[in-house]
Amino acid sequence: MNILESSLSAFFVTASVGPFVLFVSKKFNLYDYNNKRKIHVGKISRLGGIAIITGYSVSLLYIYPIATFSFNIN
Repeated sequence: MNILESSLSAFFVTASVGPFVLFVSKKFNLYDYNNKRKIHVGKISRLGGIAIITGYSVSLLYIYPIATFSFNIN
């Protein structure tokens, strides 16, 4: 596997998980609301990191499959 395939898989996984995360955020009202200390306008989802870490994890599994990890305990 090369870096391009890993990057593309991370992008597509993140792009496909993103709408689901937004749906969950809307359903359970998990938003960061603006106040005088914040610069954003409107409601911002607090779960965006879940989509990002999912894409990152999938790309790591492409580069380093689980079968390559071994632990030697003596």
